[in-house]
Parts: sequence; C-alpha cells; structure tokens
Amino acid sequence: MPRAFNQRQRLHAYAMTDGLCALCGEPLDPDSFHADHIMPWIAGGETSAANAQPLCPTCNLKKGGNMFLSHQQRFQQICRDMKTSTALRLVLAQVVCGGGKSIYPIIAAYELVPLLADGLCWVSPRDNLRSQGEGNFMDPRIRSILGHNLEIRAATNDADPMRDKVGYATTYQALAAALRLGNDNPHLKTFRSKRMILILDEPQHSALNGAFHAAIEPLKKLAVITIMFSGCLSRHDNQMVAYLDYLDRDSTGKRLVDLSDTIGRRIIRYGLGDATKEKQLIEIKFELRDADHAAWEIENEDGKVTENEIDTFDGATSGETRNGLFTALTTGFADDLLCEAGEFWLERRKVNSRSKFLVVCSSISQANRARTMLRSRLGIGAEVAHSDPDTATENAILRFRGKKRPEVDALVTVQMAYEGLDCPPADVLACLTHIRSREWIEQCIHRITRYDRDGLPWERQFATIFAPKDRFFREIMQEIEEEQAPYVHETLNPPPPPPPQQKNTFRPIESEMGAGSAYAFGGSPIDGDEHTNLYAAMRAADLYGELPIDKAKRFYEAMNNPAPTPEPEVKPPSEREDDWKRLIEKYKRSDYRQGDPTSSAQLHRRGSAIWRMYKKGVEELTEPQLEAVWNARHVWFNA
Repeated sequence: MPRAFNQRQRLHAYAMTDGLCALCGEPLDPDSFHADHIMPWIAGGETSAANAQPLCPTCNLKKGGNMFLSHQQRFQQICRDMKTSTALRLVLAQVVCGGGKSIYPIIAAYELVPLLADGLCWVSPRDNLRSQGEGNFMDPRIRSILGHNLEIRAATNDADPMRDKVGYATTYQALAAALRLGNDNPHLKTFRSKRMILILDEPQHSALNGAFHAAIEPLKKLAVITIMFSGCLSRHDNQMVAYLDYLDRDSTGKRLVDLSDTIGRRIIRYGLGDATKEKQLIEIKFELRDADHAAWEIENEDGKVTENEIDTFDGATSGETRNGLFTALTTGFADDLLCEAGEFWLERRKVNSRSKFLVVCSSISQANRARTMLRSRLGIGAEVAHSDPDTATENAILRFRGKKRPEVDALVTVQMAYEGLDCPPADVLACLTHIRSREWIEQCIHRITRYDRDGLPWERQFATIFAPKDRFFREIMQEIEEEQAPYVHETLNPPPPPPPQQKNTFRPIESEMGAGSAYAFGGSPIDGDEHTNLYAAMRAADLYGELPIDKAKRFYEAMNNPAPTPEPEVKPPSEREDDWKRLIEKYKRSDYRQGDPTSSAQLHRRGSAIWRMYKKGVEELTEPQLEAVWNARHVWFNA
C-alpha cells in the first residue's frame, strides 16, 4: 500500500474541512497543506480518503511528536464514524488502569460538540476523579495534539452545572443525592434542555438495579450518546453491572460480558500487554514474602478458645490462608514487609530521584501504624490519606502528586489507592491489605505502573510491588497476566472475606516474615536460596534498587555461561578448491620479479614440477591432490 496520498484523496480531505486545518482551524494553502493519516500509516492506517485529514505544517509536526495511543486513535475514529451513522451511539471501552482512557471525554467533546451534542456529563466514582477530569481538559499535551481550548466544570448538584462550558464532571454519589431534589434536579434539567453526551467512568460502580443505576437511568434515556470506559468491567460482589449486555453462563458457571460490536455499539479493548508494548505502562515486578510463622486464636460463643498456626502459606488450606493472612498483616509480618519495601525505595531513590513510595492498608488504624513505623525506623516522612474525604486527605494526595507544596514522597493510603490516584513517579508499592478481590488488587497495582514521562528513560523504569505470597494473591497475579482473554468474566467463587467478627472472636497473636520470591510477568519465579543469594549480591554490589532481581539473574547467568563458540563455517567443495589454488599460486609467485628472465625461468620450473606430480595442471586437480601439492611445496618451490 502506498504511503503518500494521491491528488484525489488530498482534494477530498481539503474539501471535508472547507479548506481549514483539521486541528487548529486555520485556513490552508491548497497547494502546500499536509495530507495526514488519521490512523498512522505505521500503525496500519490505510492510505485512503476516509483516513485522510488536512493539516497545516505546524500541526502536522506537533502531531508527529505527540501521537495518540492506538486505542485513543480508535476512539477518535469511532467519534468520527458517529457523524455519518445515525445508529452508532454507544461506546464501551475496557482499557487497563493507567492506559490513558481519561482522554476520551476530551476527544468526544472535540469531535462531537456542537455537531451531534451540546455538551457532556462526565460521571466518576470519586471527588478526586471529578477534579482530575476538570484538570484533564487543561492538559497542554492534549491541547497540543487536538488544538483545542475546551473546558468543563467540576460540579456536584450546582444549578446550571455547565455554565457556558462544553460540559461538566460530577460523581455517582452526586447523581444519587440529586434524586431527592425532584424537579430541581440540575442534571435532569440540563439533559432535558440540551443534547448531552453521558460518560460513565468506571461503570462497574453502578450495580444493576442499585441506587446509582436509578440515578443514571433518566439521564441515560435522554442522552444522545453514551460512552463507558473502565479498567475492569466486573464487580467484586458478583452483581451485574448496569448497561452491560451479558451472555448466558458457560459450562463452568461464568457469566460473560458481551464484547462484540453491533450496529449501534463499538467495543475497544486495550490490555496490559498493549500498554506495555506502546510504553504507556512500565514493567511490573513482584517481590512476594512467605510467612515463617503466623499464630491466631478463635473464641466461639461458648468461650472455647482454639489456637491455630501456620509456618508457610504454601500448602495451607483456604481457611488457613485467610486467617494466616489476616494475622500476618496485623502483626510483625506487616512491619517487616513494610520496612523491607521502604528500604528498597530508599535505594531506588538514589537511582531515580523522582521515585515515590505508596503503601496500601486495610484500615485507618493500620495506616497510622504504618506511618509511625516508616518515620521511626527508616526516617521516611510519610503522610496518610484515608477513604473518608477531608481536607487533610485531599492535601496529602495533592502533595504526593506534586500539585501542592511542600511535596511528600511517601503516602500511606486506605482505599484511595484503588482509583484516581494518578502519580506517575510512584514506582514502589507495599500492599498490606488482606482484601483479595481481583478488581481491588488490580486497581491497587496500577497506581504505580504509569510511565513517568519526566523521569528516567522508559527502559530504566519499573514498578516493584511488595506483597504477601499467599495463594489468593498469586492467583490474582496469574489472572492479570492472562488478561488478554476475549471476554470479561465474573468469578462465581471469589476469595473468602476476612475472618468473621460477629459470632466468633478472632484474635491475631503473632507472625514473622519468611523466605522471599520474585515474579515478573512472562518469566519463572525466583525462589528460595537463589532469591536470597541474588538479593545479597545486589546489595554487596550497590545494585539494590537499581535493577529488578530478574534482570540481575539474567546478568549473572550471562557472565557464568558464556555463549558457545559458533561452529566453523563449512565451505562447499568448489570454494575449498579455489582456496587451495589461490594459496599455491601465491606461494609459487612469492619471489617472482616481472621482466626478469631468471625469475621467469624459475617460475616455469616450479609449474613443471607441480605438473609432473599428477600429469595435470593445477586447474584440473581434485581437492585432495591440491592439498598434497601444497604439502610438497618445499619440493617444487626449489625445483
């Protein structure tokens, strides 16, 4: 397929925008404008009229240096397809956390307002996401790519939430609260008076027939276009998600979400592998620690106390793992794991000065304990951000993200890490939560997998997660690695919840941290003595914090297992014969002087001596005969 557009395709692109640049809107010179591929040619975009747009030279150069990711380009094309399709009005995107889906509302506003809509309503699950949405429209990089100056407002239940902007960002909680306002519901008023695009960010928060579903339903009926995007389209409680189409349960009992395109719906999928390939996310490394000892006791309603313990997570039953994990993360094991992660981060900071450290806990009391531990043992001035929104929490998050002074480099969180904590420099995580839901863990992990564009080169960035080596966490790791399945599924039997506190009294006693293991997606685990020895060697060589342990292992193996010596090249017979002939001829003429009669006579005698050996000239000799002539050179050379 040719890369350059022909004259007909160029004229078509020019006419489609009335001679204006598709990005900045400036008039174009009809003889010198740039015909650009909307979907880049190197990414498989066709050189066709439908994939052409006219750009001024300035915008084309900007676009070349700030290209959208593949799924963002697809979403932009879907928006453009809506302009010629009266049926296409729904987009559902499953994009890995940190994959860049928050740009969708900006693209939608740029492409669809005012032609198909008057504005948009961006619904998020948290206040901090609502504020980030407002800020995303001000991102200079995106403004450079699209050439836009659009703005939206962050609003709750304000009267006239748009206020002459292109849209507004709100939360599911605000929509639910607005139902009590009846006819004064500002969202309903806006959707009734304007053509609105409804954008549902993380729609799994809206369970089918739940409170959020009831709040969204009247807006969904009025919306001219609906866009939904999330990193995970299932819920930890296995309830169905509103506005997703489900297939019948399969033979294993799993309920699948229908992710097929229809006339009225387009699906976008962008997984962990896609994001890593396009350098949107950095590589993920896991440092898992086993329990060397964990003991607890359970007192039933009759006052009978039962003591239990495990010496390792390996081989423990589900019940033992559940109780042992809860014990480990509320006693000494958690302190040891936290301190090891903190020590690693301090070393990582020597290599990556922008590195930040994130700790995820299950409760406020555990978070406060972790902060005290970091300050007293390691001198790390961490702050706490818990799930109850208040000024202190918001300030701590802003300081961690570098949006407020003075900055903080370590943050201990409760739930806030799961969604909306966008801090690309964060690359070390201590996972101290006993919650074992795939949805929660995945959100947690991807708080530290963003590519920090202002930091080290992508090849030198990697995310390191310190966590217990329990069976549930390892199963979730495997699920994430195998994420590229064709459908999203809901597991019927999720890992058990924490130990019950109602009828029986559960009391953790003590725990200790044991052996370490390292995991990287696509590789074999590094366990036991090998892990211990590599860790000690990295510390001794001052490489601790600079290299992930799997790369250190590859370096060690390469040093101790040099590449085998390649087999010598075997030439065909004709080439071997030519080599002998050249060698013989060169030696025969080694002292020949052109024009000297004595030298010419000597050369003739040597040739005759060679001929007498086989009664044939050199050109007619076989390979063994040529070798024999060479070995007898002392005879014929002195003839």
